Amino acid sequence: MTPLELIEETKNYYSKDVKRRAVDSEGHYAYLGEGSRMCAVGRLLKPSKLLEVAKYHSDEISINALFDNKILNINDFQKKYREAIEKTREPVYFLRELQSLHDNDCNWDADGLTNDSGMHDYHKLVREFKYEY
Repeated sequence: MTPLELIEETKNYYSKDVKRRAVDSEGHYAYLGEGSRMCAVGRLLKPSKLLEVAKYHSDEISINALFDNKILNINDFQKKYREAIEKTREPVYFLRELQSLHDNDCNWDADGLTNDSGMHDYHKLVREFKYEY
């Protein structure tokens, strides 16, 4: 899998059912939400690691902080996703930008990715990471 394929898969995953986005009852984004919903980074993690980071809200502790505090490392991701992430020059930056696509409410409506903000952010990601493999 390439970084672009991972971006596309993420877009399609949440567009198919926007209720898959991991938002808790208080409106906080979570790595693992109610009803087994997962955020963009959470769904890429190995199941055992996902349960470990589930106690954190993605809007309270950033991807950078999870890596900086050694809560996460590249080996915590499922193999096919890890390979795509490792192909980027800055894996943590890539994950943060992918998570941002998920977290921005303006990017999503009941039908999936919005035509304005959502498509803008999606195409920004594609442009930024299309040569990283």
